[in-house]
Amino acid sequence: MKRFSIITVSLNEEESIRRTCESICSQEFDDYEWIVIDGGSTDRTLDILNEYGHKISHMSSEPDDGIYDAMNKGVERASGDYLVFMNAGDSFYDTRALGLVSEAPEKDILYGDFMCVAVDGRSFVKKFPDVLPKDFLVGNMLPHQASFFKRDLFARYGGYDTSYRIAGDYELFVRFLYANGASSWHVPHVVAVFGTDGISSDRAYKKLRRIENHRVRKRYFPWSLYGLKRIENELKIRFFNR
Repeated sequence: MKRFSIITVSLNEEESIRRTCESICSQEFDDYEWIVIDGGSTDRTLDILNEYGHKISHMSSEPDDGIYDAMNKGVERASGDYLVFMNAGDSFYDTRALGLVSEAPEKDILYGDFMCVAVDGRSFVKKFPDVLPKDFLVGNMLPHQASFFKRDLFARYGGYDTSYRIAGDYELFVRFLYANGASSWHVPHVVAVFGTDGISSDRAYKKLRRIENHRVRKRYFPWSLYGLKRIENELKIRFFNR
Protein backbone atom coordinates (compact mmCIF):
# COMPACT_ATOMS: atom_id res chain seq x y z
CA MET A 1 0.00 0.00 0.00
CA LYS A 2 1.28 3.46 -0.91
CA ARG A 3 1.65 6.25 1.61
CA PHE A 4 -0.20 8.79 -0.54
CA SER A 5 -2.83 8.77 -3.26
CA ILE A 6 -2.56 11.94 -5.33
CA ILE A 7 -5.83 12.59 -7.16
CA THR A 8 -5.92 14.97 -10.11
CA VAL A 9 -9.21 16.09 -11.66
CA SER A 10 -9.12 17.82 -15.04
CA LEU A 11 -11.31 19.08 -17.86
CA ASN A 12 -9.88 21.01 -20.81
CA GLU A 13 -6.86 22.26 -18.87
CA GLU A 14 -4.20 22.27 -21.59
CA GLU A 15 -2.85 25.61 -20.33
CA SER A 16 -2.25 24.44 -16.76
CA ILE A 17 -2.11 20.64 -16.57
CA ARG A 18 1.61 20.40 -17.32
CA ARG A 19 2.45 22.53 -14.28
CA THR A 20 0.57 20.05 -12.10
CA CYS A 21 2.18 17.04 -13.75
CA GLU A 22 5.70 18.40 -13.39
CA SER A 23 5.08 19.21 -9.75
CA ILE A 24 3.89 15.70 -8.94
CA CYS A 25 6.60 13.93 -10.89
CA SER A 26 9.36 16.00 -9.28
CA GLN A 27 8.57 14.94 -5.71
CA GLU A 28 11.60 13.50 -3.94
CA PHE A 29 9.34 11.33 -1.78
CA ASP A 30 7.93 8.86 -4.29
CA ASP A 31 5.82 6.50 -2.15
CA TYR A 32 2.61 7.51 -3.89
CA GLU A 33 0.12 6.51 -6.54
CA TRP A 34 -1.24 9.09 -8.98
CA ILE A 35 -4.85 8.89 -10.08
CA VAL A 36 -6.14 11.12 -12.88
CA ILE A 37 -9.86 11.61 -13.44
CA ASP A 38 -10.53 13.58 -16.61
CA GLY A 39 -14.02 14.77 -17.45
CA GLY A 40 -13.73 14.08 -21.18
CA SER A 41 -11.37 16.82 -22.32
CA THR A 42 -11.55 17.84 -25.98
CA ASP A 43 -8.42 20.00 -26.08
CA ARG A 44 -4.79 18.84 -25.67
CA THR A 45 -5.16 17.93 -21.98
CA LEU A 46 -5.12 14.17 -22.62
CA ASP A 47 -2.15 14.43 -24.98
CA ILE A 48 -0.16 16.18 -22.27
CA LEU A 49 -1.27 13.71 -19.59
CA ASN A 50 -0.20 10.82 -21.78
CA GLU A 51 3.34 12.19 -21.74
CA TYR A 52 3.37 11.36 -18.04
CA GLY A 53 1.65 8.01 -18.42
CA HIS A 54 4.62 6.14 -16.94
CA LYS A 55 3.97 7.92 -13.65
CA ILE A 56 0.16 7.68 -13.62
CA SER A 57 -1.26 4.68 -11.77
CA HIS A 58 -4.79 5.09 -13.12
CA MET A 59 -6.31 7.42 -15.68
CA SER A 60 -9.84 7.64 -17.03
CA SER A 61 -11.55 10.16 -19.28
CA GLU A 62 -15.32 10.28 -19.39
CA PRO A 63 -18.12 12.79 -18.76
CA ASP A 64 -19.02 13.34 -15.12
CA ASP A 65 -21.53 15.29 -13.07
CA GLY A 66 -19.13 17.99 -11.95
CA ILE A 67 -15.88 18.39 -10.07
CA TYR A 68 -17.08 16.70 -6.87
CA ASP A 69 -18.41 13.71 -8.76
CA ALA A 70 -14.97 13.42 -10.40
CA MET A 71 -13.20 13.75 -7.05
CA ASN A 72 -15.41 11.01 -5.61
CA LYS A 73 -14.39 8.78 -8.51
CA GLY A 74 -10.79 9.38 -7.54
CA VAL A 75 -11.55 8.41 -3.95
CA GLU A 76 -13.09 5.13 -5.11
CA ARG A 77 -9.91 4.21 -6.97
CA ALA A 78 -7.48 5.29 -4.25
CA SER A 79 -5.62 2.79 -2.07
CA GLY A 80 -3.08 4.98 -0.26
CA ASP A 81 -3.02 5.77 3.44
CA TYR A 82 -3.68 9.46 2.76
CA LEU A 83 -5.48 11.19 -0.12
CA VAL A 84 -4.60 14.62 -1.46
CA PHE A 85 -6.45 16.38 -4.30
CA MET A 86 -3.98 18.12 -6.60
CA ASN A 87 -6.27 19.18 -9.41
CA ALA A 88 -5.28 20.65 -12.76
CA GLY A 89 -3.50 23.96 -12.25
CA ASP A 90 -2.53 23.22 -8.64
CA SER A 91 0.98 22.24 -7.65
CA PHE A 92 3.15 21.30 -4.71
CA TYR A 93 5.25 24.16 -3.37
CA ASP A 94 8.55 22.41 -3.99
CA THR A 95 10.11 18.98 -4.44
CA ARG A 96 10.19 18.34 -0.67
CA ALA A 97 6.47 18.83 -0.01
CA LEU A 98 5.37 15.18 0.16
CA GLY A 99 8.43 14.24 2.19
CA LEU A 100 7.68 16.90 4.79
CA VAL A 101 4.08 15.73 5.12
CA SER A 102 5.20 12.11 5.41
CA GLU A 103 7.02 12.99 8.64
CA ALA A 104 3.83 14.12 10.39
CA PRO A 105 2.21 11.90 13.04
CA GLU A 106 -0.80 9.73 12.20
CA LYS A 107 -3.90 11.92 12.34
CA ASP A 108 -7.13 11.88 10.35
CA ILE A 109 -6.27 15.08 8.47
CA LEU A 110 -2.86 16.63 7.92
CA TYR A 111 -2.93 20.23 6.70
CA GLY A 112 -0.11 22.49 5.64
CA ASP A 113 0.25 26.14 4.68
CA PHE A 114 -0.13 27.30 1.09
CA MET A 115 0.88 29.99 -1.35
CA CYS A 116 -1.81 31.76 -3.34
CA VAL A 117 -0.83 33.35 -6.66
CA ALA A 118 -3.02 36.05 -8.18
CA VAL A 119 -3.61 36.48 -11.90
CA ASP A 120 -1.30 39.50 -11.93
CA GLY A 121 1.53 37.43 -10.46
CA ARG A 122 1.38 38.73 -6.91
CA SER A 123 1.47 36.06 -4.22
CA PHE A 124 1.02 35.60 -0.50
CA VAL A 125 1.45 32.75 1.96
CA LYS A 126 -1.48 31.65 4.09
CA LYS A 127 -0.48 30.07 7.39
CA PHE A 128 -2.77 28.12 9.68
CA PRO A 129 -2.79 27.60 13.45
CA ASP A 130 -1.29 24.46 14.94
CA VAL A 131 -4.55 23.82 16.75
CA LEU A 132 -7.80 24.70 15.00
CA PRO A 133 -10.20 26.61 17.28
CA LYS A 134 -13.61 24.98 17.65
CA ASP A 135 -15.27 27.72 15.60
CA PHE A 136 -12.46 27.99 13.01
CA LEU A 137 -14.54 26.65 10.13
CA VAL A 138 -17.40 29.07 10.73
CA GLY A 139 -15.54 31.74 8.80
CA ASN A 140 -12.44 29.97 7.51
CA MET A 141 -11.50 27.25 5.09
CA LEU A 142 -8.67 24.77 4.75
CA PRO A 143 -7.24 24.22 1.24
CA HIS A 144 -7.72 20.76 -0.23
CA GLN A 145 -4.44 21.19 -2.15
CA ALA A 146 -2.50 21.30 1.12
CA SER A 147 -4.66 18.83 3.06
CA PHE A 148 -4.19 15.08 3.34
CA PHE A 149 -7.14 12.90 4.33
CA LYS A 150 -7.01 9.45 5.84
CA ARG A 151 -8.69 7.25 3.25
CA ASP A 152 -11.06 5.62 5.74
CA LEU A 153 -12.66 9.00 6.52
CA PHE A 154 -14.54 8.71 3.24
CA ALA A 155 -15.74 5.22 4.10
CA ARG A 156 -16.90 6.33 7.53
CA TYR A 157 -18.47 9.69 6.74
CA GLY A 158 -19.05 9.72 2.99
CA GLY A 159 -17.47 11.55 0.09
CA TYR A 160 -18.06 14.94 -1.45
CA ASP A 161 -21.68 16.09 -1.52
CA THR A 162 -22.36 16.50 -5.24
CA SER A 163 -25.35 18.76 -4.62
CA TYR A 164 -22.79 21.55 -4.15
CA ARG A 165 -21.15 23.14 -7.18
CA ILE A 166 -18.29 25.02 -5.51
CA ALA A 167 -18.65 24.62 -1.73
CA GLY A 168 -18.26 20.84 -1.56
CA ASP A 169 -14.74 21.22 -0.15
CA TYR A 170 -16.01 23.44 2.64
CA GLU A 171 -18.83 21.06 3.50
CA LEU A 172 -16.46 18.08 3.56
CA PHE A 173 -14.06 19.75 5.99
CA VAL A 174 -16.92 20.79 8.26
CA ARG A 175 -18.47 17.31 8.19
CA PHE A 176 -15.17 15.58 8.93
CA LEU A 177 -13.67 17.97 11.48
CA TYR A 178 -16.67 19.58 13.16
CA ALA A 179 -19.56 17.13 12.85
CA ASN A 180 -17.52 13.95 13.35
CA GLY A 181 -14.53 15.11 15.36
CA ALA A 182 -11.76 13.98 13.01
CA SER A 183 -8.29 14.57 14.44
CA SER A 184 -5.91 16.95 12.68
CA TRP A 185 -2.25 18.00 12.60
CA HIS A 186 -0.66 21.13 11.19
CA VAL A 187 2.39 20.61 8.99
CA PRO A 188 4.30 23.91 9.53
CA HIS A 189 5.50 24.23 5.95
CA VAL A 190 4.18 25.70 2.72
CA VAL A 191 2.92 22.59 0.97
CA ALA A 192 0.96 23.71 -2.08
CA VAL A 193 0.47 26.54 -4.57
CA PHE A 194 -2.72 27.47 -6.34
CA GLY A 195 -4.03 30.40 -8.34
CA THR A 196 -6.99 32.68 -7.79
CA ASP A 197 -8.41 31.94 -11.23
CA GLY A 198 -10.32 28.76 -10.28
CA ILE A 199 -14.08 28.38 -10.31
CA SER A 200 -14.43 29.12 -6.60
CA SER A 201 -12.67 32.48 -7.17
CA ASP A 202 -14.52 33.43 -10.36
CA ARG A 203 -16.55 36.62 -9.88
CA ALA A 204 -19.40 35.01 -11.81
CA TYR A 205 -19.68 32.44 -9.03
CA LYS A 206 -19.42 34.88 -6.13
CA LYS A 207 -23.14 34.82 -5.43
CA LEU A 208 -23.36 31.04 -5.64
CA ARG A 209 -20.33 30.63 -3.36
CA ARG A 210 -21.92 32.89 -0.75
CA ILE A 211 -25.20 31.01 -0.94
CA GLU A 212 -23.62 27.57 -0.71
CA ASN A 213 -21.38 28.59 2.18
CA HIS A 214 -24.46 29.89 3.98
CA ARG A 215 -26.16 26.58 3.34
CA VAL A 216 -23.27 24.76 5.04
CA ARG A 217 -23.30 27.12 8.04
CA LYS A 218 -27.06 26.85 8.37
CA ARG A 219 -26.78 23.07 8.60
CA TYR A 220 -23.78 22.75 10.89
CA PHE A 221 -23.48 26.14 12.64
CA PRO A 222 -27.05 27.46 13.00
CA TRP A 223 -25.99 29.40 16.11
CA SER A 224 -23.67 31.53 13.97
CA LEU A 225 -26.51 32.94 11.85
CA TYR A 226 -28.56 35.68 13.37
CA GLY A 227 -30.42 38.93 12.82
CA LEU A 228 -30.58 40.83 9.54
CA LYS A 229 -27.62 38.96 8.04
CA ARG A 230 -29.44 35.65 8.35
CA ILE A 231 -32.62 37.08 6.85
CA GLU A 232 -30.61 38.60 3.99
CA ASN A 233 -28.94 35.28 3.15
CA GLU A 234 -32.22 33.37 3.40
CA LEU A 235 -33.84 35.76 0.91
CA LYS A 236 -30.87 35.42 -1.45
CA ILE A 237 -31.18 31.65 -1.38
CA ARG A 238 -34.91 31.71 -2.08
CA PHE A 239 -34.53 34.24 -4.89
CA PHE A 240 -31.57 32.39 -6.45
CA ASN A 241 -33.39 29.06 -6.46
CA ARG A 242 -36.60 30.36 -8.02
